Amino acid sequence: MAYESTQIDPTQIDPTRLTGAPDELLVVPPDRQLPSGRDQSGSGIGEIIRMYSQLAGQALDFARQSLVCATYRARESTNRSSSRAAYKVQTIAKRTRSRTSEFQREYPVRALAMVAGAAFLAGIGSRIWRSRSL
Repeated sequence: MAYESTQIDPTQIDPTRLTGAPDELLVVPPDRQLPSGRDQSGSGIGEIIRMYSQLAGQALDFARQSLVCATYRARESTNRSSSRAAYKVQTIAKRTRSRTSEFQREYPVRALAMVAGAAFLAGIGSRIWRSRSL
């Protein structure tokens, strides 16, 4: 498509009509005008705007669905992880209790000595801590 330069002659512009609308001041030939959308329904810029608004709506719907799916997956993963952690903690606690009670039954004097030693060390630690804080 070749571009044809149209020169506007100063005599073509009426100085008394310079207060009109822009399309009245500089007349553009019909073949060079943008489609208005009034002539044909769904054509021109109106159709492009409708198309982009539909695309934006679809993108927004997709983003909402993705957010809902991600939230659901995160919730399910959190529930599974917390259940697994609770199960492991219960298993470790049961194992520790059984070992402790077994140790107490087999070596009662050693168990008593360990409790007394721990209490002695805790007493010394609290004395040192109190003497430094005063």
